Amino acid sequence: MKPEIRIDNTVDKGRRSYRMKKLCDKLVQLSIADQPMKLLDLSNTGIAFHGSEKLQPGQYPAHLSFVLDEQTFNLNLQLNLNRIGSEYFAGEFEQLNEVDERILSRFITYCQKVLIQQAHEERLEQRRKRLEEQQAGHKS
Repeated sequence: MKPEIRIDNTVDKGRRSYRMKKLCDKLVQLSIADQPMKLLDLSNTGIAFHGSEKLQPGQYPAHLSFVLDEQTFNLNLQLNLNRIGSEYFAGEFEQLNEVDERILSRFITYCQKVLIQQAHEERLEQRRKRLEEQQAGHKS
């Protein structure tokens, strides 16, 4: 019989969404309160970003623009800015509708595929270089 495992005093932080960190600033244009910002990471529920504006905690209009399947998506979202660090801002999307959430999810999945493909290609390139080095070593 398997023992029952209990972990007391756990609090669900609501961080079930995958956070896309790589590629964000290359594939997504972000503006907060009509000011361009540099995106650091993106999830279905929120974002983190750098910005030149000195923002305070509160509600701000956010605009995300990206291309997916050769179609440009422009999402106008409401951001609850609730974390301000020394070098970043972060917040959660408020009242995100189902369609926008599905589009964000598809985009994040696409980004994951791109990253997996890049990692695979890098591994293949490393293997190729090792083989070339081994072959060059045998010829000497």
